[in-house]
Amino acid sequence: MQAHEWLFVLLLSAAVLCSWAASLLSEKQEPASARFQCMKEKRVQVLVKGAVQQAGLYQIDPQMPLKELLQLAGVQPDADLRQVDLDNPVEHSRVLNIRTQKKITVYLNGAVKNPGPIKIPRGASLSALQGVALLETDADSSFLNKKRRLKEGETVTVPKQ
Repeated sequence: MQAHEWLFVLLLSAAVLCSWAASLLSEKQEPASARFQCMKEKRVQVLVKGAVQQAGLYQIDPQMPLKELLQLAGVQPDADLRQVDLDNPVEHSRVLNIRTQKKITVYLNGAVKNPGPIKIPRGASLSALQGVALLETDADSSFLNKKRRLKEGETVTVPKQ
């Protein structure tokens, strides 16, 4: 295990110990303020790693949406957030590993101003090239409106009108 993972385990153990101590205090009929002293500072510990700028252990409010946590960590441009529900709160301690998007190389030619190789997310369709391909004035722009998935190493020839 890496150092930040050990730190996460240590902090999680401390939270369990705090909870255990609170239950012991409640058995001894201590005042309510003493019983819930550990509970007042209830925070969720989340280890954020992967495609983020500031990986590490974050102690956050348990109702904080994942979107806000990822803003704190600084999501990298190549992060793959398709499997992450950004509006859900972090309800318990966890490890959040943000994966990088797999890229493929596609070769553009034909009626484009920027022929050559481009990198796009794996699974992208022809329509994803609309923001990347700089079309000539006489290019058939409707050609890129197709939903056909592109493959690694494929050559896309944009026709003229």
